[in-house]
Amino acid sequence: MTVTDPRPALELRRAVLAFALREPTDLADIAISDGGVHLPGGTAVSWDELAAHCTDEAQLPRQVARWLRLRARVAALVASAGPDVLLAHVRPLALPADHALRPGPHWACREVLGGALQVGLALRGVDDDGRSRDDALGVLPLGVLRCAGIEVEPVATCASRYLEEMGELAAERLLRSPHAPMRPVGDCDVVTLLASTAYRHAVVRDAAGVVGLRCAAVPDRRRGWLDIGRVDPAFALAAASLTDPDRRGFSRPLLVTADEVVQVRDGGDPTRYAVSDPLGPDHVEPVQRLH
Repeated sequence: MTVTDPRPALELRRAVLAFALREPTDLADIAISDGGVHLPGGTAVSWDELAAHCTDEAQLPRQVARWLRLRARVAALVASAGPDVLLAHVRPLALPADHALRPGPHWACREVLGGALQVGLALRGVDDDGRSRDDALGVLPLGVLRCAGIEVEPVATCASRYLEEMGELAAERLLRSPHAPMRPVGDCDVVTLLASTAYRHAVVRDAAGVVGLRCAAVPDRRRGWLDIGRVDPAFALAAASLTDPDRRGFSRPLLVTADEVVQVRDGGDPTRYAVSDPLGPDHVEPVQRLH
C-alpha cells in the first residue's frame, strides 16, 4: 500500500485560503473543491497544477497568490481579444540565476552563457506579484501560458525580438556616452539588457584597454556601472545588500563578453582593501587676510 504524504496538499490549501482572505479584488471570490480552485470567470486551477509550479516552501503563499492572479489575468486577456493580444503585453525579462523573484526552476526560456543570467517573460500591466498595475512589468512563468493553452514559442520569439531592438538602442546610447551609468531602455531593465547580444557586443567594443572582456557592477535591476575599477571595490556588494531583494540585481561584480555574463566567485574581503589605504594629506590652504 502506498501512503501519499498529505502535507503538500495541506500547505497548498492553507496558501489558497490565505489568498482568499487577503485578496482585496474580486479574485477573492474563489471556489475551493477537492479538484482544485475555481476562479471568477470560469478558470479552473487544479491542485496538481499548483503543486507542480509553486514549489518554494518559504515563498509558497506568495507563489500561489501570484499564480492565481496571473492565471486569471491571462484568461481575461485571451477572452477579450484572443491569444494574439498577449504579444502586445508580453515582454522579455532576465533575472540572476539566484534571484528572489524566480518563479521556479523551469521559469526561463533560455540561459545566457556563463550561468549567471536566465531569460524568461514578463507581463505588462501587472507587478511582480501579479497585481494589476498599469505602469508595471511583472514576472510571467512559462507554465502560466502553457496551462492556459497558449503556445509559448511564438510569444517567446516576439519577446526576444523586442529584447534585441531595445539592446540596439541601448548600444547606441552606450557608444555616445561610454562612461554613463547603465540604465533601462523601454521595458528592459539593465539586467535584461545584458541578455541582449547587440548590447553585450557594444559593451566590449571600442572600450579603451579592453579586449573582448569588461567588468560591470549591477547591484540594482535598473542601474549599473561599467569599468568598476573607477569606484570603491566594496561598492557593488554594499549597494546590493542595501537594495530590496525584488529590485536587487547581482550581489557581486560581473565579467561580460560578447557571448557570456559571469558573476565573480564569492570570497575575499573587498571592504578590507577599501579601507586599508592610508588617508591622503590634508591640503589646507593657510588663512589669508585681505588688507
